Amino acid sequence: MNRTLPGLALTAAALFTLTGCVGDDPGQSSSGAGSAQTQDAPGDEGQSVEDACSVVAETITAATAQFEEGAEDDLSSVAEAMEAAAEELATMTQEITNDRVAALLPDLTQMFGEASDVFRSLEDGDASGIEDLEEIGTRFQETGAAFEETCTP
Repeated sequence: MNRTLPGLALTAAALFTLTGCVGDDPGQSSSGAGSAQTQDAPGDEGQSVEDACSVVAETITAATAQFEEGAEDDLSSVAEAMEAAAEELATMTQEITNDRVAALLPDLTQMFGEASDVFRSLEDGDASGIEDLEEIGTRFQETGAAFEETCTP
């Protein structure tokens, strides 16, 4: 299992980068009622970027907490954390009405799902997907940057 640790570390680093984008308190309001974060754009059904980011951030933070609680070599717990995040992100598409933030959900959902699949395969002894972890980690970083750009006031 030592061969999986570099990939696991890379994915963890990417996940932590993504959660770093959401801040320590995703529910905390940004200052200024007229800021871009609090304004509602047409079609967003009253949901500001800040509110939508907060909902997504809570899911990502929960996945990170579950990821951190799992042992480094416990691929099952890592896969479960990733799968739970993917499922939660998929179900929140109804809850996220802000167009800018909703546009990020498909990529986030897909990445967490793919990471879960790779870790499940690794747990089953199939190391063929380990190369995919680097690509998934890179996509986590890119999507994290897009999330940060969208959600940071």
